[in-house]
Amino acid sequence: MNVVINNFEQLIKLKMQNNKYLDILDDVGGIFKKHQQTGNLEEAGGILIGYVHRIYKSVVIEKATEPQKEDKRTFLGFLRKSKYHIEAVKIAKRTNSGYIGNWHTHPCDVPNPSITDYSSWKKSLDKESSTCGSLFFIIVGRNGYRVWEGNIKTKEIIEIFEKIKI
Repeated sequence: MNVVINNFEQLIKLKMQNNKYLDILDDVGGIFKKHQQTGNLEEAGGILIGYVHRIYKSVVIEKATEPQKEDKRTFLGFLRKSKYHIEAVKIAKRTNSGYIGNWHTHPCDVPNPSITDYSSWKKSLDKESSTCGSLFFIIVGRNGYRVWEGNIKTKEIIEIFEKIKI
């Protein structure tokens, strides 16, 4: 069963593979909502920036970069080209945050990952690092978004199904 998150303006708490939690802050959800692919809009995307909470050990996605004019956007594709995304990660590292994944839109009500998405995610798991041992991949559709977690060590990618009421 898919978990489609359709409330963009509140903190979302999801249960991860390791029984810890992923918190998606409301500002991040606002960026997803702003870039939902309605009508003939082109795909949008960016990177996810976050950290591991010192006390609760939950992973917090605190920021999502937004598409820039240098990025390549089509109705069925998004490719980050702007240096802005990398600079955002460098700035985040100054406060013990860092790169923890990426997001993009799909022009459908309930988004499903394409073969290209899975291939890109696998490459990310092979070459990227993360402060929490996982990378997160979010696809935003017209009616909400879905979240996948990729384990850097095992390379396994699974959808996060359990939404926690807060």
